[in-house]
Amino acid sequence: MATKLFPGSRRFWHELGSDRSTIYFHHLINFGVPPRLSKPKTYAEKMSWLKLYHHPERLRLCSDKLGVRRYLDEKQLTHLAVPVVAEFESSEQFKLTHLPNQFVVKASHGSSFFHICRDKSASDLVDLRCQMKRWLNSDFSRWFAETNYRGITPRLLVEPYLDEAENMVEFKFLCFHGEPRFVSVITSRQGSKPVRGVYSMDWKRLGFGTRGLINDPREQPCPSAFQELKNYATILCQDFIHVRVDLMLVAGKIYFSELTFYNMGGFGCLEPEIMNEEVGSWIDLDLIGSYE
Repeated sequence: MATKLFPGSRRFWHELGSDRSTIYFHHLINFGVPPRLSKPKTYAEKMSWLKLYHHPERLRLCSDKLGVRRYLDEKQLTHLAVPVVAEFESSEQFKLTHLPNQFVVKASHGSSFFHICRDKSASDLVDLRCQMKRWLNSDFSRWFAETNYRGITPRLLVEPYLDEAENMVEFKFLCFHGEPRFVSVITSRQGSKPVRGVYSMDWKRLGFGTRGLINDPREQPCPSAFQELKNYATILCQDFIHVRVDLMLVAGKIYFSELTFYNMGGFGCLEPEIMNEEVGSWIDLDLIGSYE
């Protein structure tokens, strides 16, 4: 439907459109109807409203891959952070010389800007720098109107590639008004697509998911570290009307991954459809003043 309304216009809407226009465009693509921004009801509509009207400085700090470490320090959770082994302000400064053989390089100012290196000797430095230059020249905040990324200084950071990362389990806690309500658990991947199941806070499998994502048919046992993971998520979500707290369990050790303020870019369609308004009801916009 949206492609008929806006033929060939994706680049235009990303680069030249206003935040409101970008929101309308993506909402039409994903839901087939424009968002009700004056009276938002669904989960996606309320996230879109927050993108337009809720811009506390803390959101920008915690969206910055480097800045969020100050927030972890404030919450006395620095021990959860994967260490940073190098920082660079430009792609030209990036050098392989003093990096570990396996590492992950990320850009500070967006999502999906990362490269995993499993063998430094096989890396093509020219190609890597070209990729990083594209990241640093991109304004990620405009792609999906994720205004929390706007104003972050683009930088590069390098983290060690975690041992046993191939067997990592990811826990994405969806939190509303300082309370984790459910967790999406990623246990494996099919290519680049995660395989996930959704669980309650007392580890009961929930019967909903997100359209387009792969549902894990297996019933996963509750991990022994789940209460500790939940406690960390609760600490990290206290200052936000809505946030997804992403944690990792690698060889029995818990690591912080990121705070995500607009789950699925703010445009994920829940299934069954009734859950879009159900989850939307968990965000009370009348309380927005408490989170400025």
